[in-house]
Amino acid sequence: MEVNNVSGSGSLVTPNKGEQNILNKDDFLKLLMVQMKNQNPLEPMSDQEFMSQMAQFSSLEQLQNLSLQAEANQALSLVGAEITVIKDGEFVTGVAEKVMFSDGKPFLFIGDYHFTLDQVVQVAIPTQSSEETGEDE
Repeated sequence: MEVNNVSGSGSLVTPNKGEQNILNKDDFLKLLMVQMKNQNPLEPMSDQEFMSQMAQFSSLEQLQNLSLQAEANQALSLVGAEITVIKDGEFVTGVAEKVMFSDGKPFLFIGDYHFTLDQVVQVAIPTQSSEETGEDE
């Protein structure tokens, strides 16, 4: 017996707003669950296929974790550096005083203003003066 049309009550997986072509790990899990719910009972997914998809999910999750960690490290490395950012079409320059995290995303602060890494357009790392190093000029 062949199954030609399968309909299900599961919802369609759609990417998050703002990330039009990127599937995150939640989207991947939803897609896997819809696939399992709607598979042909006479030809279920093999263990090997299932394990392969779980390995892909694990790889996706680890890559996302590495990406978040790299972004955090990049933001932390800018503390103390003079940065120029674009805010509302204008350039703002100042020393990155601190980094705060919200929902895993780093925000750099110049005074009371916060900026994302995407807004940074220039970085100038200060050089040590002869007073700081203890050397005579």
